[in-house]
Amino acid sequence: MKKIVLMLIVLISAIIAGCSDQYDNEDVVAIVGDEELTVADVRLFQNLEEKELNDAVKDYVKEEIMVQDAKKMGIDVSKKVEELKKMNTSFPQEQTKDQEEYAKKKANELDMSEEEYYEKYLDLSTERSAYVMAFLEKEIGELNKEDDADEYVEKVKQFCR
Repeated sequence: MKKIVLMLIVLISAIIAGCSDQYDNEDVVAIVGDEELTVADVRLFQNLEEKELNDAVKDYVKEEIMVQDAKKMGIDVSKKVEELKKMNTSFPQEQTKDQEEYAKKKANELDMSEEEYYEKYLDLSTERSAYVMAFLEKEIGELNKEDDADEYVEKVKQFCR
């Protein structure tokens, strides 16, 4: 997996090197497996004003590799996703001013309504998180009550490098 990530990072860096500060949502920034990842995919989860596109893409690619590997392993997260979605609400009724402004900004960047942005983010982040967690549990084990959380986080970081 590390070789694939390194090759993709080199490819991504070469692609992005010539890009300006403006990115079109349809621009392909990486290919993982058969999946083309676009600026919009990355933008949905990352704030490109706070994070350089190259760094955001690297993070997204690492996560996408775990999602795809989990699917290849036959990991089924459908029950977990349904459970998590039941705990979430639809478009938030109460937001802080910062949350409201951020949602408006993201919706505008992605050319959708705030409600559409929130629903898409909620659906995709719930599913992706479930796959990533299931993948990591398969690869490095589950976090048990006896485990030190900091040590477990360090194992995850080492694995994801």
